[in-house]
Amino acid sequence: MAGCAREGGGAKIAQTVIHRVEQLAKVIDASQYPNVLIFPRPDGGAQIEWQNEEFELDILADGTEIAYAFADEREKDGERVFDSSV
Repeated sequence: MAGCAREGGGAKIAQTVIHRVEQLAKVIDASQYPNVLIFPRPDGGAQIEWQNEEFELDILADGTEIAYAFADEREKDGERVFDSSV
């Protein structure tokens, strides 16, 4: 519909992000960690969340990947940034 706003208002997921999520899904499917959720991000990227493992991976529309590992104590939380174009 012309002029109709999409629910949520986020950007269209970038094709490069879709390709990367497909690559990671093959690895995740063969991993020992079940209960993985994949969400679109408002910026056109995607987020992969391991529900019971306190870990998530954000894939930004520009190809940057940011991994988060959460700890019980907030000061021990870790964040790593990766450039997937390398």
